[in-house]
Amino acid sequence: MNKPPTSTDNLGFSRDEADRYEAAARDFPHGDLCLLLLRCCLRGSEGRNLLRGDLRLEADPPCLRVNTRLLALDPDTARLLRDRLAWRDRAREQATRWDDPVDHVFTTAYGTPIGEGQLRRIHNRICMRAGLRPISVHGLRYTTASLLMAAGVPHSEVARILGHTTWRGR
Repeated sequence: MNKPPTSTDNLGFSRDEADRYEAAARDFPHGDLCLLLLRCCLRGSEGRNLLRGDLRLEADPPCLRVNTRLLALDPDTARLLRDRLAWRDRAREQATRWDDPVDHVFTTAYGTPIGEGQLRRIHNRICMRAGLRPISVHGLRYTTASLLMAAGVPHSEVARILGHTTWRGR
């Protein structure tokens, strides 16, 4: 049985493991949030607090604004976000109450924003479904940064994607 990740468990996945994680998350409830964290190198709080106004899905290329950075989206991730917004709009129409006055992208069927603990549980279940060792939610960010560097993306660009203002090479 998989043990839950600890706060110091920030090691990420290999490329193969990341692919398995993606496959497991695709049809998982709120798995789209975890996919966004993995694909865009976001912190959990950045994904959970993403607002509809932060998305530029009709731009060329589609992008999202996170704090002070603008991140281009691949077509599959843009489609994932469009699908999420369509689901959210349908849920809002059907809900008897809606608890989100600020238009979060990722909410429950009642408009309640996804909480940190809920995200952690979703992520852990995806890891189990994929047959992967559990890593922290932040480990998804570590995974993407490591894979970008392994693919030859310049360190300065990886630092920009991460939202770091400086990069110190080792």
